[in-house]
Amino acid sequence: MQLKKRILFLFLAVLMAANLVLPAYAAVVAGKTEGAAEEIITVSYQYTDIAGISGAFTYSNRAMFSDVKFYIEGLTTGQYNPANGRLAFFGYEPVDCTITLVLTIAADVAAGDSCTITLEYEATSDGVLPEVPDYKYDDVIIKVVEKLDFSILRRLIEEASALDATKYTAKSWQVLEDALRAAQEALNSTTQEEINAAVDLLRDAIAALERLPEPPLIDYAELLKQIKLAEDLDEADYTPESFAVLKEALANAKSKRHSLDQVEVDEAAAALKAAIAQLVWIRTPGEVDYTELDRQILIARSLNEGEYSPESWAAMMTALDIAQAARSSKDQNVVDKAATGLKEAIASLVRIKPPVDFTELREQIAIAESLEREPYTTLSWTQMQDALENARQALNSSEQSEVDAAANRLRNAIADLVILDLQRLLDAMAAVEAHARNEALSELWYRLHQLLNEAELAILEEDQAKIDACANEIELVLAEIERLLAEMKEPQTVIIERPIPSEPDGDYCNIEGHPFWQILFWISLALNISAGGFIGIYFFLKRKKTTDDTPLVDYDITDDE
Repeated sequence: MQLKKRILFLFLAVLMAANLVLPAYAAVVAGKTEGAAEEIITVSYQYTDIAGISGAFTYSNRAMFSDVKFYIEGLTTGQYNPANGRLAFFGYEPVDCTITLVLTIAADVAAGDSCTITLEYEATSDGVLPEVPDYKYDDVIIKVVEKLDFSILRRLIEEASALDATKYTAKSWQVLEDALRAAQEALNSTTQEEINAAVDLLRDAIAALERLPEPPLIDYAELLKQIKLAEDLDEADYTPESFAVLKEALANAKSKRHSLDQVEVDEAAAALKAAIAQLVWIRTPGEVDYTELDRQILIARSLNEGEYSPESWAAMMTALDIAQAARSSKDQNVVDKAATGLKEAIASLVRIKPPVDFTELREQIAIAESLEREPYTTLSWTQMQDALENARQALNSSEQSEVDAAANRLRNAIADLVILDLQRLLDAMAAVEAHARNEALSELWYRLHQLLNEAELAILEEDQAKIDACANEIELVLAEIERLLAEMKEPQTVIIERPIPSEPDGDYCNIEGHPFWQILFWISLALNISAGGFIGIYFFLKRKKTTDDTPLVDYDITDDE
């Protein structure tokens, strides 16, 4: 009996568990739910083990999106109607299905707008929808946030990432790395204030980088050449004592291959060259002694043609050819003579130096001399002037290394010039002076300072009445100050007053106002002209009548007597 009960109980439990199994499909909303104007948002609805789904999308604020695209994966048989948002897709067996909406936020939306997207649907795992609709609802809310400007931040990040850490001090570079890390984190910011703060921090860190001095230009050519000659020698051909000296000089030379001191490099090369020259050749008794000949040949091979005049170099090469030919001679006199001839030819070499190249130095001097003093800080300008003076002195140098070092120093000093921007400070000082000239504002500021002193006393005395009175009066004074400041900021209309002509109260003469006198003037002028004309005619006629035109009758010359 107990066994039957247990079997029956187990059967009922299995049956109840089977009835309690829920459909395998469940919605998961994924994707970004916030975006700015013109940004694209992707929202995914994911369902598992379904053979069909039917439903519709509804939007609480469809105008918030300028474009909506629909995609489905898993179920491929069916359709979607973009006009009303309805969808119906079915398959032959349960599959995983993903419905994706790609939403483009409209350009004219405002920050703070939102839209609730609801998918009302029925899903089935066997391909048959229930007779009684069993709707489920999956909602997602898309919010519009402020459109953020990351362009300057990204540009500064690229600029900072391209810099070389080896050119700057460790302390200033660490500040830059911290600012760069903060800037990269700010790429995920949701407010423009955070982005702007990261921009300012990174810009200041870049500007504050302290450049390390440029390493000097070191000439390793001679050192490397002597090292190569020494490494090609066979230790068995020379006495242990002389080769031990060579080994020591070779080890020292190799240790100076990365030295930044030209003197150390040159000394190591000279020591190795001397060690090669003093090598003693091992010879069998009775054989010809080639030691001195070989030594002179080694010395000749270690020389650089470019350092000597063509004539002396040609003579030395002729002696070297004779010495190399004498290396096969069995006559000691021939060998010694060849060694002596080569030694003398080496001693007779005339050393020349390549001309110093001042091109870069003169270019940097020209750039420095073209700069104006005014926009730069005193410290950076002084450092540049010191570098400029050093560069001018280097124009007389005969050493290329000194010229190059002076050019590098001046170039770095020009790059490190700091522009001094006084405009904001000058504007602020001008504003203060403008406020100071305002008598009403000055009195209010003075009164405000008095009230602050009274307020401190009221707080110490713990007198509530005085505290309230001070608070009220301070608020009134502050309000009046703000009002005056607002008036000073408002544009003012300047009225230019021009005097309007008016008749004086006393006696005066205004001829333009009396037409009678004007008429009288013209009449008088006409009479005067007429009188003058008559008088002129009268005198002209009178003068004409002074000659006697009466004809002579019975004239006798004696009558005149």
